[in-house]
Amino acid sequence: MQTQTLKQKLGRSEAISLALANAVKEHMVNPKDILAVDVLEMQDSYKVRIYLKGNAVAVYASISKDNGEIYSEVVELIPNPTY
Repeated sequence: MQTQTLKQKLGRSEAISLALANAVKEHMVNPKDILAVDVLEMQDSYKVRIYLKGNAVAVYASISKDNGEIYSEVVELIPNPTY
């Protein structure tokens, strides 16, 4: 997990950058395999979802706006949308 010292709250772009760097480093995601990134802004954090090309797996990370800490991360199967 990565942390950084911040003088101001983390922005959306920085949260995406941290989540992508973490996915590449910790979960061996190839940057060429990234299809899309979805960001949900919560009151005190960002929830970043990274979807992969040709794969039913996504990498999720919750990142604190205050200190940039990734405090939760999950590699998970995407539910079948036909249900």
